[in-house]
Amino acid sequence: VERLRAHPGDLGLITSNGGYTTKHAAGFYSTEPREGGFVAADMQDEIDQIAPRPVAEDHVGPVTIEGYTVMHDREGPTVALAALLTTEGARTWGSSTDPALMSELMTVEGVGRTASLDADGTFTLSA
Repeated sequence: VERLRAHPGDLGLITSNGGYTTKHAAGFYSTEPREGGFVAADMQDEIDQIAPRPVAEDHVGPVTIEGYTVMHDREGPTVALAALLTTEGARTWGSSTDPALMSELMTVEGVGRTASLDADGTFTLSA
């Protein structure tokens, strides 16, 4: 709200997870009222029509980062967890405890970047 009030004409997006990250919500905000008033929509039927990606559990080799997070404890970053896409478009998962990789993912956007996944599930960023 403070950012939108400071920047008339801008738009805002807020997303959230509920349950055990099994429910997703999104809110779109504007500094101008929506023509026609407020709209709420349940999109679950449309979402259920989307075919899930295949999963490549034992993939080794090149991947693209689809999404990621860097987990922390009281001392700082502990592990980077990533959803990865193979060149065939299948989804797989990777992790890394490399401090330099975690630092980079916390300062430079990683989504869309290429990486490599090894047999033990560790991913490294491509140059």
